[in-house]
Amino acid sequence: MFLAYQNIWFCGLAASGKTTVLRLINETLKDKVEFLNDSLEMVEFVRQDTKQEHHTKPTPESFILKDSEPVYYSVKRLIEKASSSDKDKIIEISRGSDEKGIVDFSYQHLFSQLPEDLKKKSIFVYVYSPVEDRRARNKQRPLLSEKATVFESFFCPEEAFERFFVQDDFLQAVSKYPVNILFIPNIYSLDYLKDKIKKLFLTEHARSKAQKSS
Repeated sequence: MFLAYQNIWFCGLAASGKTTVLRLINETLKDKVEFLNDSLEMVEFVRQDTKQEHHTKPTPESFILKDSEPVYYSVKRLIEKASSSDKDKIIEISRGSDEKGIVDFSYQHLFSQLPEDLKKKSIFVYVYSPVEDRRARNKQRPLLSEKATVFESFFCPEEAFERFFVQDDFLQAVSKYPVNILFIPNIYSLDYLKDKIKKLFLTEHARSKAQKSS
């Protein structure tokens, strides 16, 4: 995969298994690639929004967005970071669809913002998991910590989960803004997922590095 693409974006609805994939890749590649996470960019924005103009806090450890500004900020930051160097990057990003039509969590916005050169260097890997599995996974997640890292998932308030992350516009967005895509189903065991990730990304990354250095 790294022979063809410099940036691998792991997409999918909340609690689909994206962060698990990042942890699996990190176990082998560590600092050989750069890891980025859309959720941490939004957390940074929310923590700077001290007057809560763009979010509400149902609990001290959680938040719900009031408008699209945190989402647009996270997309802008990820694009800047993805374009900043020639280092291979693994990027996690979660989009959805606001049932109230207020917050623009769409893939159409994300894809429309991508510079053409970045788009050519990127592949969007969609991790699919059924909504019931995702609901159960979300309930088991810890609350957001002060020192959350790119490899940590955190609880999404149920109100936000049901409002934003039951469905998304990935296929519609790809139709309107064509990008390179790959689908990975997270519907079997963790061992199955590990095996797929190893074959698709880890073995191939070692081969690509050897080829680039020869």
